[in-house]
Amino acid sequence: MSNDARHASIAQTGHGVITVVPLTSNADHVLACQTLVHPAPSNGLARPSKAQAEQIRSSSPQRVLRKLGSVSRETMAAIDEALRVHLMS
Repeated sequence: MSNDARHASIAQTGHGVITVVPLTSNADHVLACQTLVHPAPSNGLARPSKAQAEQIRSSSPQRVLRKLGSVSRETMAAIDEALRVHLMS
């Protein structure tokens, strides 16, 4: 999941790191620090997945090969809240 505006500026300068919240399609049980993401044409998902805020990591922008999709503002807000829950625990 990405904050497109921030990561666009990193891509232009070639500097910095991106923050990665990984997804998994194993979405049977969703914890408070996770967010269910439903498939949509804009996000490129084939099945329901969950964003795992507890698995947050940093990565070089050069490791991103291509953009697969993007999430709605509402989904990004839910992921932001899951990150807050994880970081405050």
